[in-house]
Amino acid sequence: MKNTGLMKRIALSLTLFSVLSALDPGAARAGVLKISPSMNARIKSIMGHSIGRRVRYRRSGRSTIWVLNRIGKVKPITAQFEVSGGRIAKARVLAYRESHGHEIKRSSFLSRLRSSCNAPNISGATLSVNSMRRMCRLAKYLHSQVR
Repeated sequence: MKNTGLMKRIALSLTLFSVLSALDPGAARAGVLKISPSMNARIKSIMGHSIGRRVRYRRSGRSTIWVLNRIGKVKPITAQFEVSGGRIAKARVLAYRESHGHEIKRSSFLSRLRSSCNAPNISGATLSVNSMRRMCRLAKYLHSQVR
């Protein structure tokens, strides 16, 4: 029943994306990035798995906003990344479901993640930190693919 878990994560991602859109509908317009086979190969090298055939994002000027999901240790982490000029301008953890490692939601961790997508490890949350790093790199890559 792995598909059930995947469907729940996709539904959660789309719900969170809709909520973010409803908060400020005039600020950014929605877009869909179609994933080509060559892009999918690069995404697999970043994430370790594919993410589907389409990814939704928001665009405001030259900035893009991505809501991404990845498994931490056993439960998904949902994070939002704003990419501007090829750099992470803002990073937020929208939903963290693990029982420990909540430090990745702290602004000190997220500010270091923004500077290079290579934030320091957090004791007891190595897998969650690695997931955040991968999602950060993915957001930058996807931003580079938007025309």
